[in-house]
Amino acid sequence: SAGLLRVYGSISFKVGSFAEPFSFRMTGGDALINCGSTGVSTEVFYMTDLAASSFVMSGGTITIEENNTTGGTILDFSFCGNVGTVNVTGGVVQFGNASTTNNTNFNFKPFPNATYPAFRVSGAAASNNKLQPSNGSTANFRLLGLDIEAGTTFDIRSIAGAAGNSKNMSLRGTHDGTNTFTNDGTFVCRSGTVSLDGTAAQEISGTVMPVFYNLTMNNASGATLTTPVYVYNYLSMTNGIINTDYTNIINIGSSANANVGNSNSFIDGPMNQIYRQSAAAAGYFPLGKGSHWRPMVLTPSHTTNDSVNYIGEMIETAAS
Repeated sequence: SAGLLRVYGSISFKVGSFAEPFSFRMTGGDALINCGSTGVSTEVFYMTDLAASSFVMSGGTITIEENNTTGGTILDFSFCGNVGTVNVTGGVVQFGNASTTNNTNFNFKPFPNATYPAFRVSGAAASNNKLQPSNGSTANFRLLGLDIEAGTTFDIRSIAGAAGNSKNMSLRGTHDGTNTFTNDGTFVCRSGTVSLDGTAAQEISGTVMPVFYNLTMNNASGATLTTPVYVYNYLSMTNGIINTDYTNIINIGSSANANVGNSNSFIDGPMNQIYRQSAAAAGYFPLGKGSHWRPMVLTPSHTTNDSVNYIGEMIETAAS
């Protein structure tokens, strides 16, 4: 609940006790794991996935300093996400710190129906540390938030085996009370989907523009951009409003599109649709202002395939 728990090895089941339940509860403080000079060859943080197991976290930070010494076939972080009790309302799991060996590759096990705390990928300056889903995993997963620090990478592709490039990453809260996705490093989206599924307002931030393959807005409390974003394939406005401005704008790529949104879901501010084709093509602008949804469909016809930006915004004044 407070202070520092320093674990030179792992927090895991005892060998021979795989069939026994395991409970973990954290409300504050810090747990620093696998910080010894040797490192563990087995799972670093691992809970037996049994009905009597439970993972409860409302605050604090779990930091994994080093990954396991065996490699990508062994889990670095996993909880009882299939049949156990999981109740996460806060807290952060940090992969790496200033003492972590550079070029360390961490992994975690995805669960489609249980929410992890926020994840942070960290390390020394220009560490090139990386976080990926576990070996052969193709399941979707849920996080409170994601913070990718400078010099680090989050890759949605599994660390080994089946790639699972099309996973859905559902962000259901924040990593710091405000930001749900912060990109100061590298986010590798592959063909996956990032969904904003929180119940309170969320922000996308960072010093490096994130590239999303698919981005889904599904938060009635809305979201705000404090960095520009680029959508490579599809923007789905399902529920909630995304607030933008001319610095922090949504860019829809030349091979991408959006839906038109609905009366509860649109972009309040500008968006940029990029066209690069010589044939006529329809682009959808799910625009609105305040409580007014005013979508637009634009069908330009170019004679060349030069890249052209069309920026649309609803201006809530008379056309005159």
